[in-house]
Amino acid sequence: SNTVGITGSAVRTVEFWLKPAATGGDAFVSWGAGATNNFFEVSDYYNDDWSIHCYSCQWDSGVAVSTWLNEWSYHVVTFDGTYVRWYINNALIGTSGSIPLDTGDSDIHLGIAAHNHGYPYTGSIDEIRISNSIRSADYIRTSYNNQNSPSTFLSWATIESGGGPVGYWSFDEGYASTTYDR
Repeated sequence: SNTVGITGSAVRTVEFWLKPAATGGDAFVSWGAGATNNFFEVSDYYNDDWSIHCYSCQWDSGVAVSTWLNEWSYHVVTFDGTYVRWYINNALIGTSGSIPLDTGDSDIHLGIAAHNHGYPYTGSIDEIRISNSIRSADYIRTSYNNQNSPSTFLSWATIESGGGPVGYWSFDEGYASTTYDR
């Protein structure tokens, strides 16, 4: 199964690298059903801004996707049970108001919306991680620095306690339409 088991209003972190080639309602990572507040979608659904969509609840960051067209950027979206926080390249771009999520469990959809299989993403996506924990600002900074410039980063200590990701796709299979959960 390709489900993550993160349902209801459970905490979560979604991390990924993105290189959008266009804007226009693209879904990057999503799961859940199409009922009221029953899916979780990381997208540029509203006003071509980075946004969270969950059927009848949504949050628009107010930060335009077009700023990052044809450039790689590192994204981390956290949900603490009440609020969404979105980071790009280690910088917090916004925090939502209270969001009443009740996410259902379903297969993960990468580059397309889970609720209707629409809103296809145009561009490249890499290194998706979905965790059932909140990643701290220190973790996000360390992860970004490690992936953005690995030759300048070295750590000998545990950077954060907790379990690993519940889903991870490295996209190292080459060019194809299938990737495998690690």
